[in-house]
Amino acid sequence: MERILRIREGYAFSKHKLKRTYIRHFSLLALATIMCLEAHAQRPESSGPVPSGNKSFTEIVASDAKSQYGMLGVHEMGGKIYLEIPDSLLGRDILTINRLAKGWAGDKPFDPFLNFIGYSGDLANESLFRFDRESGDAIVIYPLDYSNRVHADDGKLAAPANADVLPILHSFPVLCRNRADDGSLVDATDFLSGDNTIMTFSSSLRRKFKVGAMQPQHSAISEVEVTDSHLITSSIKTYSYNSERVRLGMRSVWFLLPIIPYEIRQPDHRIGYYTQSATDYSNPYTPQQDLRMVKRWRMEPRPEDREAYFRGESVEPAKPVVIYIDPAMPEEWVPYMIQGINDWQPALEQAGFKNAIRGERVPPGMESRMVGDARYPMICYKPSRVRNATAELVTDPRSGEILNAHIAWHHGHIRNIIKWGRMMGAVHRPMLRGNETDTAFMGAMIRKIIAHEVGHVLGLVHNFGASSVVPVENLRDSDWLAKNPISPSIMDYVRVNYVAQPGDKVPLPGLIPRIGPYDRWAIEWGYRYRPSSGDTQADRQRLNNWTAETGDSGMRWFGAEERQSTDPRCQAEDLGDDPILAATYGINNLQRMVDSLTVWYPHPGQATEVYREVIGQYGNYLNSVTAWIGGRYHRIRTAEGEWNNVRVSTDDQTRALEFLRDRFITPPRWLLDNPATGRIGLDPMADITKLHERLMETLLVKAVADGSPDHPDRLCRWIFGQPIGNPEPDNRYRTSLRWTFAMQLKKIAFPENTKAGEAPTPQQLVARETISNLCTLLQREGDELLINQLQHQIF
Repeated sequence: MERILRIREGYAFSKHKLKRTYIRHFSLLALATIMCLEAHAQRPESSGPVPSGNKSFTEIVASDAKSQYGMLGVHEMGGKIYLEIPDSLLGRDILTINRLAKGWAGDKPFDPFLNFIGYSGDLANESLFRFDRESGDAIVIYPLDYSNRVHADDGKLAAPANADVLPILHSFPVLCRNRADDGSLVDATDFLSGDNTIMTFSSSLRRKFKVGAMQPQHSAISEVEVTDSHLITSSIKTYSYNSERVRLGMRSVWFLLPIIPYEIRQPDHRIGYYTQSATDYSNPYTPQQDLRMVKRWRMEPRPEDREAYFRGESVEPAKPVVIYIDPAMPEEWVPYMIQGINDWQPALEQAGFKNAIRGERVPPGMESRMVGDARYPMICYKPSRVRNATAELVTDPRSGEILNAHIAWHHGHIRNIIKWGRMMGAVHRPMLRGNETDTAFMGAMIRKIIAHEVGHVLGLVHNFGASSVVPVENLRDSDWLAKNPISPSIMDYVRVNYVAQPGDKVPLPGLIPRIGPYDRWAIEWGYRYRPSSGDTQADRQRLNNWTAETGDSGMRWFGAEERQSTDPRCQAEDLGDDPILAATYGINNLQRMVDSLTVWYPHPGQATEVYREVIGQYGNYLNSVTAWIGGRYHRIRTAEGEWNNVRVSTDDQTRALEFLRDRFITPPRWLLDNPATGRIGLDPMADITKLHERLMETLLVKAVADGSPDHPDRLCRWIFGQPIGNPEPDNRYRTSLRWTFAMQLKKIAFPENTKAGEAPTPQQLVARETISNLCTLLQREGDELLINQLQHQIF
């Protein structure tokens, strides 16, 4: 029987493995027995440390102490907390995770500390440490660092020989040995309730957010719980912060890590997982090896199911992943969030495990106990204006095994869902127009977002290239969409199917992304149980062969997020295999939005907000096309592991430039000269000028990227070769575009950080040549202002 030790709250029963439960009132016989055990524990031949004091265990931990046992013993007596540290715990690796159980009230939207570390569930610290003996009468805690390691033949880890001596975080004088002489008693009151890196904020967070000193007079530990593999403490801690006091509920969980770490799985470039890095010195016949370990949960069949699993039967894992929903979460969202978690069950079934992941509500009566407790992965509600949802993982640094996960759901993210619904869904669904609420759409988007974040919880990184393999016209086909998601991966940044046109009559499931073939394949790669054969290289080769045989192309292609700058296929917010055609469909839908703006949004303030969102969405479509310009390369890795650079074709670049000429450089009348702008009294040029600045900077960087003047000269002719002319919106648009082009070109030609005597780059030379040609062109037009600005830089 286990009871939680509530400090200063009555008696707690205790348990210690083979020891039996002790009751408060001992009989005389029991007292005599204890006295004999105490005398035995203090015999001279004891193998443990020699305590510095002269009190016995029963004098310190009296019969009315509140005690419990698990990975260690915990005793509360006279306002003090004692730890009974068994000798078997010395040298064991312990990971502590500190999360906020309670944040603090108040709306401070510009406070970075509140927005990023001020809410229930937020991570305050994680650290790895050990108990060990410093001397005969002291137990110490010292930190561990496995970023440099040596693997032993039995799977254990060690730091390399002659590594630096690690600092001592805390030293506990040993008060006495326990009754069985297999552990030491220490006073841990100050340590557990104090201000140290094990029990409170990490030093990096304290520096980043300028958190002041803890105020011990306003801080106290309130509760301790111990199990066979965890120690959990709850406390209220008060800090000075920005000339005020900040009180936080802190919950610290110690994880007793297994002696043999979980089997390491090294990453594959064809599949995207988060990784843990280290340097391995194990092999004496090779230089040190850079070791990367995939982050994944421990997913194994139960011993009695192993034979069935290897026969190909689906079995339940020994420990499923259960993700709980914060009790503070608005009830309307909870069913959709649970669906988003459970949507991953088929992917894990493909890896051989049924019922391996599920979403659950926090059980009644546990509401105040589970939030911030790192034993329970959770989707936490943040009453914040931040427009985002994020996931974070805490892993065993020895192996990459995920031990805890947290999804932050900020209330402000609802504004994104409303925006995406208006921009890409309102042409299909009347309930997304005006002030009505399309609960079906909202629920489907919440489900999709949670599924995306749970993908991160399972270890998957973004796959920005996934959507690029889908033929654009398929995204207008309801029959195809009924069988396939709009992107093969939920881990892509795809919001809503903006390609579908109103006449296509695409239903809601065809508008919203969902888990796809890449996701199921990636999960099978990471979670199918493949016990080690003892030969690391052979195991890795077998996994590589499986990846090659099952395919990493087509709907299973992985395009990493970090390739956005080197691969035009790996862009956020895009759709389909032809970005120009997809952008054309998207802009057509935006034109429908603007044409109906004052009908769908009769209130001028709301219509103005939507109009500005249309400009931003228009910029997203233009960006997806701009990525294909400028001699850009995408990189393809061969089966031998080598990278081949493949140049974007001249035809694709020409199509992209001509699209921008027709849809961007030529004034977009549908946006500038629409009757809706007059009815709401909006001058769109301020927002359009900002769009010019953002897009032109990117466009010119790409235009000069290959060191050829062809692209910038072509843009120069298109932008300056036509007279300003009329009507008035065209005049202002062309003037803004010209000025922005010239200023961005000047920044490339003569960057501010150029050092004296430094040779210009090929891109700078092209930009300077283009400026010279532009000055000649402007002299014919008589634009003295731009000429003076440009010539000032040249001469």
